[in-house]
Amino acid sequence: MKSRGLIIAGTQSSSGKTALTSMLLAALKSKNVPIQPFKVGPDFIDPGYHKSFSGEDSVNLDSWIMGESEIRKAAERFTQNKVGIVEGVMGLFDGANPDDDQGSTMEIARWLQWPVLLVVDASHAGRSILLRSGDLSRKQVPEPSPE
Repeated sequence: MKSRGLIIAGTQSSSGKTALTSMLLAALKSKNVPIQPFKVGPDFIDPGYHKSFSGEDSVNLDSWIMGESEIRKAAERFTQNKVGIVEGVMGLFDGANPDDDQGSTMEIARWLQWPVLLVVDASHAGRSILLRSGDLSRKQVPEPSPE
């Protein structure tokens, strides 16, 4: 069975990912949609919010510890008859080093092949925010790893 879900990523830390994820989890729960929250990386704070708003334990998806195969297996196991909601870490492409996506939310998105909802903090911006969001939407994204 192929897993299904949505990844919530940001342009940077403190972009509003946790707030949006929490609101989405609460809204889906109120509509009786079976959900499974996830958090990219070893975070222990945000999963507490996930549990509070969804009633479900959040599962950490740590690519360094788990690797691609285990991430995919976890997503499949925990989303049986549920929709996965993944909260990313930092910015979409931020990971272990500036040259690749290792440890990033994008790495998890490629592995799971779930759509990404990008949260852009536009609180101190006007039309110029289009430069940031436009640059991200045009970033050349490599193909996902073969299965």
